[in-house]
Amino acid sequence: MMKQLHKKLAMSAFVAGSFLMSNAQTGIHFDGVDDYIQGHVIPVTATNPRTVEVWIRTTKNSEGNQSVISDWGKNNAGNRFTFNIRDNNALRLEVGAGAVNAVTAVNDGVWHHVAVVFESFTSTEHSVKFYVDGNLDAEATLSKYAYILSTSDDLRIGDKITGGKNFEGDMDEFRIWNRVLTQEEIQSRMYTKLCGDEAGLVAYYPFSVGTPNGDNTGVVDAIDESPTGDLGTLTNFALTGTTSNWVIGHSVLSLDGTTLTATQENDEDTTPAELLATYQWVDCDNGNATIEGATERTFTPESSGNYAVEITVAGCVTTSECMEVDINALSIEDNLMDSLKVYPNPTSGNLNVALNGVYQTVEAQLVSITGKVVGQYQFSNTNEFQIELNQFNSGVYFLNLKADQLDAVTIKVVKL
Repeated sequence: MMKQLHKKLAMSAFVAGSFLMSNAQTGIHFDGVDDYIQGHVIPVTATNPRTVEVWIRTTKNSEGNQSVISDWGKNNAGNRFTFNIRDNNALRLEVGAGAVNAVTAVNDGVWHHVAVVFESFTSTEHSVKFYVDGNLDAEATLSKYAYILSTSDDLRIGDKITGGKNFEGDMDEFRIWNRVLTQEEIQSRMYTKLCGDEAGLVAYYPFSVGTPNGDNTGVVDAIDESPTGDLGTLTNFALTGTTSNWVIGHSVLSLDGTTLTATQENDEDTTPAELLATYQWVDCDNGNATIEGATERTFTPESSGNYAVEITVAGCVTTSECMEVDINALSIEDNLMDSLKVYPNPTSGNLNVALNGVYQTVEAQLVSITGKVVGQYQFSNTNEFQIELNQFNSGVYFLNLKADQLDAVTIKVVKL
């Protein structure tokens, strides 16, 4: 069995492949100093159930200086609902004088989908669940009193209602529900947009306005696309440049070699049938024209170009960013590795390795099944070489090969 890793592309190809093009996905960046979004509604009151979910990307160290994702209520015992990052840079929920913590640090500079689910059983017994990237991260029982008054302070995104606990980083697709979302429901719409009329949705800021990193000084509101229809006021944002502004949001598309994959996946065993996703790939260079027969989660184009995918969940359509695929550049690299020959395998004696061209430097490493390096070899200006295995015991080994600037490949070798 051969594990193949592609040659690294030139930097320009990586940049072109990662830039969002005509179907830009937009988020918003908070500077961590004084930026926040001020809403004008109280999303959920009393002890009613609720779910808050959002995409975040941050590198801020929030140990001892919490970063607030969202907050509403009053800053007194029992009357607030503060979703933040604090201990161990993991998620945290503060309700009045009580607090519970999640486990996984989320300040690694990578986009994470995070969610907190809250449900009251009595006035002093509340269930809390945290999810990170759709996986249950922690669950706990909160015993402190929790009750949001109808006269409380309105929703604030990116800071505490009393100020001074600002979030630093990017956000995208902020949602609040007045019901408990199951893990399957969270997973089924993590990467896609909502229609806005979903049952229980009381706040929905997709952050889909503004031009990423452009001059957005005239775009001063975040639009709530839920039935609530609020306008969140952008407070203290610069609205120009790469920080404190509308920015590129989280991606719903990935590229491996020449194969594109929609990040929203289906699990037919657990996902409710009405929330299963369907896919349609489109040609961005041809006005987003649909590509006949391209309706799977993955797509490998036959020609170079820019492509996107339309993902439909429960009648709501999300069009991904456009991503460039250069099949000519990648096909050369694929052929270099595809034509590699290792024989005989299994072998009772020597092992021959034939490459498809002459390389200035070839490095080989033989590793036992236990992970111990038992042989290291180096060859120069060659397209073939031989390794003697007579001195090794029978068993399974792994041959790691690296030629010039190509990434390494690993071949399973059986010694008889």
